[in-house]
Amino acid sequence: MINPRLQYLSLADNCLSGSVPSTISAFNQSLTSLYLSLNLFTGLILSHLLTTETVLKTIDVSYNMFSGSIPSTAGNWVYLEYMYLYNNYFTGPIPPETAYMTQTTEMLLQYNFLSGPMPNVLVTGDFLQIFNCRTNFISGTIPSNIGYYGNLTSVDNTDNLFHGTLPYSVGNLQILALLSMSINRFSGVLPQSLGSLTSLVTLLLHSNYFSGTSGPMFASEYGSLEAFDISDNNFKGPLPDHVFKLPLIEVVSLARNCFTGTIPTNICSASNLQKLSMSGLSSGSNCIRPVFFPVSSGIYTSTYMQGSIPDCILQLPNLLGLEMSGNALTGVIPALPHDSRLVNLSLSHNRLKGTIPESFGPHFKFGVMDLSFNKVYY
Repeated sequence: MINPRLQYLSLADNCLSGSVPSTISAFNQSLTSLYLSLNLFTGLILSHLLTTETVLKTIDVSYNMFSGSIPSTAGNWVYLEYMYLYNNYFTGPIPPETAYMTQTTEMLLQYNFLSGPMPNVLVTGDFLQIFNCRTNFISGTIPSNIGYYGNLTSVDNTDNLFHGTLPYSVGNLQILALLSMSINRFSGVLPQSLGSLTSLVTLLLHSNYFSGTSGPMFASEYGSLEAFDISDNNFKGPLPDHVFKLPLIEVVSLARNCFTGTIPTNICSASNLQKLSMSGLSSGSNCIRPVFFPVSSGIYTSTYMQGSIPDCILQLPNLLGLEMSGNALTGVIPALPHDSRLVNLSLSHNRLKGTIPESFGPHFKFGVMDLSFNKVYY
């Protein structure tokens, strides 16, 4: 016998398969929480629950095999707070009718096959805190009104087909902690308003077509940034040394851009730095130049960085990984301190010379040490 007063239903993490029975619609006026994740359900999304009578606040159908489009009647979920549709086979666009969802705080759509542009109004109201559409086929531009969602703490649009520039209004997201726009087709310069995101912890913009100089963007005296990745773009000019002044910075990746100049010594002020990736700093797609002799690394460029590796970099107390291959750096390899934590070191395809420091001896537990294609000896 069906209980018309059922409010909470969880069938998560079983071996249930097939379509969800239509009898679930009997709970439309009472069910507020539905958990069907980690099963083998198939078919279309729960059309039985997409009526004007529904009072759902949480729906979790993640890690199933649901397919088809998200129907426009999803706009009937006007009370929905948590929408978890990730890791399925949903296709088609995010319907513009989601704008009728006025209470939504988390919308997780990642790892599906969604396509088409982002709706100009994703949800109505400013409750939205987390939005994730990673690894889909969503295209078009980021709506210019993204700054309206002032309670956003996490935005992950990684691995889609977005293009255009980042809207200036992103600087209005004052409590944003994660911004990931990597592996898309974004271009143009970064808005200076990014520098006003004082709560930002992780900024991932790698594998796009951003250009121009990369800053200064972040004021060192109050920065919360821990991870900064702008690799595989077309940034030019000197390296963004302002990043190394941020007090909490741990991970910096600047590889494969069009930077010029020298390695700044103020890197050594980043005492919390754990991973530094700076390979191919001048090998971005806009600055690469073919040469007429074999280069086994696959890096073909007529523009290189200048100067040497500052001695103090290898003295950083928390450094675990350092990648500086393919930069034509000169000079000698700096020595390691006896208490170094470094486990991965890649300095190949430079113009380093001299002896390999004795401190690189067998007592160091390197996972990777690549000094190939230099002029060093032991």
